[in-house]
Amino acid sequence: MRHRIIIEAQSPLAFPVRKPGDQFTESLGYVPGGVLWAALGSQRNAIPHARFSHALPAHNGDEWVRVLPATAISCKRHPGFLPHPRAAGESDMAHGVFDTLIDRSCAELLEPAALTYDPRCPNCLQRTDGYGGVYTQRDGRHETRSIQLRMLTRVAIDRMRGTAAEGLLYSPIVVSETNSFQSYDQQTQQKNTTTEQTRFLGWAWELGADEQAALGNVRAVGGRTSSGLGQVHITVEPDPVTATLGDRVDIFNRQFAQRWHMFASDLAPQAAPDWHPDHVRVFTVGLQSDAILLENGWQPTMVFSSAQLEAQTGLKADLVRVQASTQIVGGWNVRWNRPKPTNIAATAGSVYLFRTDASEAEVITALEQLEAEGIGQRRAEGFGAVYCCDEFHGVVTGDVR
Repeated sequence: MRHRIIIEAQSPLAFPVRKPGDQFTESLGYVPGGVLWAALGSQRNAIPHARFSHALPAHNGDEWVRVLPATAISCKRHPGFLPHPRAAGESDMAHGVFDTLIDRSCAELLEPAALTYDPRCPNCLQRTDGYGGVYTQRDGRHETRSIQLRMLTRVAIDRMRGTAAEGLLYSPIVVSETNSFQSYDQQTQQKNTTTEQTRFLGWAWELGADEQAALGNVRAVGGRTSSGLGQVHITVEPDPVTATLGDRVDIFNRQFAQRWHMFASDLAPQAAPDWHPDHVRVFTVGLQSDAILLENGWQPTMVFSSAQLEAQTGLKADLVRVQASTQIVGGWNVRWNRPKPTNIAATAGSVYLFRTDASEAEVITALEQLEAEGIGQRRAEGFGAVYCCDEFHGVVTGDVR
């Protein structure tokens, strides 16, 4: 069973990427799943059975927040989701965001004559660029979510004397305890500045009743808690009812088949793939956090391959397309007072498109297992969280949001 974790900041928060060694150490913009897992273990003095996702920035009232797929793009000159109706005096507006996975896959597989897939902004016909970040949906519109960072200056403490160390200052860049953003008032048709406590929204799997109570008693997370940072209030709620995985798979297959038929009938394809979306099932596996993937059990890779999928779920499928990139991830082990081993990881937002001849029930069972278990290594620390058949893949060119 999945639970929703709401974290509300009561003081500045610090989640440094590595052990402080410089004067300026910037915090991550989210709460790592490993921080929640460690806080729960410290509270119960036992290794937790639960698995946590990273907790992403959210506003009060958001039902969900997700990482945008790596296939999402937006206008290079006016990037961003379409705003609410134009406010008084507003002239520069974003031109919207749309997804390229389905169209790009169809173009690469069918190879239409004299057509190079180079999507342009449907509003101004200018070039487009990748658009990432965290998003949600409010009042039928997509919106981005982010947090605000600020710098603190502190005096170092001499461990021998317990007093201020002469000439030693450090300036951590932390997550502010409050977040200001613009909201649109439907009645006055004006944009207002709203300030609220910084909130994060994450998910937990296999969280028992005792662990739920213990997690609610956690009062501090992250780094520098001994100097007053990291104070939080954590709320655990049941998973709200949303679109089921079966609905998402069905919608994605219908959208993929529709665009395939458009490319095949209107754009004179030059290639003839040995499969057709009317006779197979297609699905995506999208990363909601960085994933540490190993091919053959030891070789670092950014690709979640067919072999890895079959080894974990038993589902036989062919990998059709990959949109992924890599970065180095590490961490700090407080108990050992040592850095964690660094790993090459596929970045959050990476997308893997598969096709299979398996039945719909087999596909849904396999994808439910992936979403519940995650993929790759160090899953308990928040790595490898996935969301399959993201609804945003259906936002194609001409249907910007």
